[in-house]
Amino acid sequence: MTQQAYPQMQPAPQWTPPAPAPPVLADGAEYHLALTGPGQSWWRPVVALLTVLAGFLAITIGFGIVLVIGLVVISGGDLDAVLADESAMLRMDDPFVFATQNLMLAALIPLAGLTTWLVHRVRPGFLSSVVGRFRWGWAGWCALLLVPLWGGYVVLVSAVLPTSAAGGGLGDAAQRPEHWVLLLVLMLLTTPLQSAGEEYLFRGWIMQQMGAAFRHRWAALVASVLVSSALFALAHGSLDVWVLLDLMGMATGMVILTWRTGGLEAAVVLHAVNNLFAIGYAILFGDLAASFIDTSTTSTWAATLVSWVAVAVATTALLLLARRLGVQRTVVPRPTAPAPVAPPQPAWR
Repeated sequence: MTQQAYPQMQPAPQWTPPAPAPPVLADGAEYHLALTGPGQSWWRPVVALLTVLAGFLAITIGFGIVLVIGLVVISGGDLDAVLADESAMLRMDDPFVFATQNLMLAALIPLAGLTTWLVHRVRPGFLSSVVGRFRWGWAGWCALLLVPLWGGYVVLVSAVLPTSAAGGGLGDAAQRPEHWVLLLVLMLLTTPLQSAGEEYLFRGWIMQQMGAAFRHRWAALVASVLVSSALFALAHGSLDVWVLLDLMGMATGMVILTWRTGGLEAAVVLHAVNNLFAIGYAILFGDLAASFIDTSTTSTWAATLVSWVAVAVATTALLLLARRLGVQRTVVPRPTAPAPVAPPQPAWR
């Protein structure tokens, strides 16, 4: 008797569903809502805040050590003298201090970008703009508009309103800092980076975190204005009410620019142009200390009002230019991929 052979039975292959997708940008979202896409959980803004605080502490300590070491070397190795002089690390007429302080603030750019990448799993380029990169062409147009406009404003304020936080008073060219040529070179090289660093943290990072936390267009925008302007003003050190209002007005204008243009370019250029004119004018006319805001800086209601008007004019002009150029202001939708389909199960025959 022969036995009939049967085909060897194998278990049916199991279909494994695709792994959950990593967090992605919100398609078609405005800049401040870019981090509200699928996978962006409520806890991410909390972790991002802790990460930025830890990173900022590390940057402050690291650059503080660099400052102390550099000043000790410059002073001929007298550590006690450097540590005894509490103002040594704040003397912005010292080229080494000037450059180091600017680079410390420039380090806020990688801090904000890396936090966005590590916590939200979104490329740092989307902190620059909704297209995922810094739009140099658009920034160039902003500079062409702002250089003559803001330059005239800073010169006028410096001449007429010497107590304004926007610029110093009219000084004496004979009182220029000893290393004024080197300071001008360092200003051109590092001040735009310093301005950008503040914008990436106080505008870009804060706005997108407010969006991720509130997830509502207007609630997130109002929170962005309040948090960004308050922290930006307080970070400068002065508690004079007119200085605070001056800085808050500028911060509000730059939040609006970032929102309506879909990126940080206009705000970065406005911030950089303001600082370059104010600091450059102060270096040339011998009143460098007055161009920096510190705990002793005061202002007046008139200077604050003029500053608000200047910010409003510059913001309006930039928004009109952005509309004319068709600047992209929302996240471009990603191409949709077909949904995965489970493979057919083999049938026994």
